[in-house]
Amino acid sequence: MVNLQFSPLDQEGLSQQLRLWLPSNLREKEFNLEHDFGWVARLDSETLGFCWGSEYRYRGKKRSFLNWVHVQDSYRCNEVATELIRRTEKDALDRGHIQISASVEQSHHKPATFRILQRNGWEQPYLFSYCYRMTITGFFENAPWAHPVREYPYQKYIFPWAELSAKERKSLEDEEGPDSWKEDFSQVSPLTFNLNFEPHTSLGMRIYNQVVAWNINQMYGVDALLYGAFFVRKQYRRSGLAIPLLLESFTRQRALGIPDCIWFTHEANKGAILLYDKMFSSCLLSRTPVYQAAKQLLQKSI
Repeated sequence: MVNLQFSPLDQEGLSQQLRLWLPSNLREKEFNLEHDFGWVARLDSETLGFCWGSEYRYRGKKRSFLNWVHVQDSYRCNEVATELIRRTEKDALDRGHIQISASVEQSHHKPATFRILQRNGWEQPYLFSYCYRMTITGFFENAPWAHPVREYPYQKYIFPWAELSAKERKSLEDEEGPDSWKEDFSQVSPLTFNLNFEPHTSLGMRIYNQVVAWNINQMYGVDALLYGAFFVRKQYRRSGLAIPLLLESFTRQRALGIPDCIWFTHEANKGAILLYDKMFSSCLLSRTPVYQAAKQLLQKSI
């Protein structure tokens, strides 16, 4: 297209106009040039679309993730998205990232999105996880075990995650062995949110001075809570820890007035999937497959 221009995305460029195109969970996310990057496409004075990527580290290596790619309906099928992605990939490569990835829920135009990525040399998409959604009101109205007046074992061992000591944090970061959360690749790190977790609903369990379970959450937009890291150590599973830990978080979420719940579970985590399908069958709004694709950029990180 004549007069089509591309410019790097920055904090000012992620204006109110662009934010209106974002899903609700990204509208409040701050753009930081230290780890965020991307491109904007314009035709004359009209903005056609943009691509927003972010840097993260996994096992010490730098990678990038596409938060969002959007092109206005009337300008699709004109290679605009392809060029936005290509330029964002180049930025990721220049930053020394070994990989760039993206995930798409099945209900959100999966075939069209991944066709564009595959034309850019991305790998075949694969089922990565399931996205669960429910409302906190629906949970307390329909889940048979959602009765806060009932006393559950182990409730007395619950503590706010904000009270995790520096020594405990370091121990979780360094721990190895058969009982480590690191042994299960489908588990999310308890430190994944760093210090940006939601402090009122993020909880742990401490027994005999050992952190044996946790449920760590983060705001997902302005009206949803992302249940991001949930884990019970092997020797305490099937002992009644999961229900009081989740129920306490849900009770606190209701008190805060946060209406929606969302969580993602790795497709290989069959135990968690069975647990959630059973525990939340009466109150789930949806259980959606999430597909992921990636492109290798560097063989070694810089």
